[in-house]
Amino acid sequence: MPAKDLIGHAKGLRSILKLYQTAFDQTYTDILDIAFLPSLQAENQLFQPILEKLKQYMGGGIPKVEEDQYFLNHKGKEIEFNLVAEGWRKIAVFWYILRNYPHLRSGDVILWDEPEANLNPSTLKGLAECLSDLSKLGLQIIVATHSYVLLKELEIHEARDLKFISLYTTDQQGVKASVATSYEGIEHNLIEKEFERIYRLDLGSWLERDNDGHQGR
Repeated sequence: MPAKDLIGHAKGLRSILKLYQTAFDQTYTDILDIAFLPSLQAENQLFQPILEKLKQYMGGGIPKVEEDQYFLNHKGKEIEFNLVAEGWRKIAVFWYILRNYPHLRSGDVILWDEPEANLNPSTLKGLAECLSDLSKLGLQIIVATHSYVLLKELEIHEARDLKFISLYTTDQQGVKASVATSYEGIEHNLIEKEFERIYRLDLGSWLERDNDGHQGR
């Protein structure tokens, strides 16, 4: 799944992508084709518990597809997808694909670029739980992320065979990868370094204010 959502703007777009040369990555064409598959006659029971969790994170609403347009059925009202928050759209499309893509089964791979994009940080706990559950069903989940919260939540939920891979560059050898089995074991962790930098700035500012307060007494 790509980081940018196009589902809310899909009406007419699929025909354009099929007929004309565009600058869109093939990933977008593929995800649009999968996202607009018709509903299965029998739901994929393997993912039913995860679908229920995702439904809760959408406030109880479920996506509905009519022609080339998505709607979110929320509390009895159908909301056009381009009026729905992009983070919710992402979760809704993920729900629909899990429910209706007939070939998704144990041993398959799900690639997701920046699942945290446009999501409230409070929802990452639930998303990490669902991804962890999918890994325990035998799917391989590969996520590209810059989110400390998502990384830690995946570790907390004990995703199956969890590996942290940090990509970094060197002057002599180009791009290299560092692999760890825990968040603390990640080398070349720029996310951690930035959090530490902000923490030290905040701590220094607090200590400076505290010292000024003592000197003023």
